[in-house]
Amino acid sequence: NGDGNNDKFAVKFFSMKTVKITIFNRWGKVLHTWESNNVKGFYNTATSVSQSVWDGKVGGKYATPGVYFWVAEGVGRDGRKLKGNGFFHLFRGD
Repeated sequence: NGDGNNDKFAVKFFSMKTVKITIFNRWGKVLHTWESNNVKGFYNTATSVSQSVWDGKVGGKYATPGVYFWVAEGVGRDGRKLKGNGFFHLFRGD
């Protein structure tokens, strides 16, 4: 809601060579995707890789409150393929 608290959603990742993060709505439509084959550093994802963070908007407008699903996949610095997923609830205050 733009109040500065929990306004962005981030999937934290460390020690990765490649990463792809995708956020879907409950019907499977892709709302946000970010991919990099040149991930550098071990910093806080939200500040060092701001493109990977979803601001809760779709087409420049605030997304509808509800449940959203995320998938993160990539290759670690050790060469292993990694994948994670989950869901989160988007709330909006008055």
